[in-house]
Amino acid sequence: MATKEIKSLGNTLAYRRALEIGDASLFSLSHDGKATAIVPFIHGMRTLKSFDTSKTSSEAHKGNGDDVGNLSVVEMAKLNSNDEILLIKFATSVLPIYTSPEMADSHGLKKIFEAKNRELVNDDEIMQYIAECYAYKIVNASWTWRNRDSASEIKVSVVINKDKEILVEHAKKMPLHPILTSFQKEMGETEEPKHFYLKDIKDLAEAIKNTLQGKNDILTLDIQAELKMNTGATVYPSQLFEPVGGKIGKSPLGKKLFTVAFNIQGVKSINNSDFTKSIRYTNDKVQVGITAEKINNALRKFDLVSDGENETIISFDPNGGDISSGKAFRGTKKNLIALYKKYLNNDIEDTSFDDKLFIVANLIRGGLFQEASSKKGK
Repeated sequence: MATKEIKSLGNTLAYRRALEIGDASLFSLSHDGKATAIVPFIHGMRTLKSFDTSKTSSEAHKGNGDDVGNLSVVEMAKLNSNDEILLIKFATSVLPIYTSPEMADSHGLKKIFEAKNRELVNDDEIMQYIAECYAYKIVNASWTWRNRDSASEIKVSVVINKDKEILVEHAKKMPLHPILTSFQKEMGETEEPKHFYLKDIKDLAEAIKNTLQGKNDILTLDIQAELKMNTGATVYPSQLFEPVGGKIGKSPLGKKLFTVAFNIQGVKSINNSDFTKSIRYTNDKVQVGITAEKINNALRKFDLVSDGENETIISFDPNGGDISSGKAFRGTKKNLIALYKKYLNNDIEDTSFDDKLFIVANLIRGGLFQEASSKKGK
């Protein structure tokens, strides 16, 4: 237990992340095993105007029947016309959890943070649980996002340290989340989904746990999924959001896809005078992909939260923020700052399993755990 009550985490408390994730690349895989990089292409079409987004909410029903024509221009990505397998590859490195913050307000506070964090990392029960959840999320291909929904079968391969391969043939059958909601428990389910797949994830979970605890210096994982789709199916890379959108003729480019070849100059630009000459469509090294941030969000999506009425599973975030629902599920008493200060001022035996899990997950995530310092708290 801390010898002096900590009332503020300070201005400069920062931790390095323990997962370094690369962007994923998308390929079209032929029956003879040839992988072709999937490239973005422009698709324009005339559609019916379903609603007028220029109207305010109070005017939503006014004038929508006056104009039925709408020209839509978007980027799309598809498998080759004869292929039915989507191949997605990425690599990640797992590092020991950084128990010592990179920055802290004082040397004394830094030593307290380090000692308390080390207690958490040495807690085998918590570390085993979180390693199993990460391993489960890797092998069930949740990180392929919408592509997972479209696939009829999914095979996942994970190569540990360029040596040992873990192969899961039935990833599509695995539930999306490794944990149970309260509703599932009320319906009589007693075992978490990850329990039924411990044989598949055992070796991977052990490697992750040992590395996070500092028993190994680094763990490299080469991960790929083969998703069986319809022949020539549409696939779903990340979208690229830009402050200023481009136009093709008089029509705005409604959707632009994320590409992984950042070393190609001009790859993100649209040639407005002749879009067909944009580097995105003329350089065969350009390839669509899924961002590292989106993969990271998927891998840490096992935080069970509630707003008092509804319960959901979201990615671990200091404030329980969730973009899809537009809510922050963890208020002032359940967010990272509150729970971390509570833990710092109490023995680990007095900290609940859920609170320890939340703190460790955020240590793995990394970032600034800061709040304004007060003279009283120093």
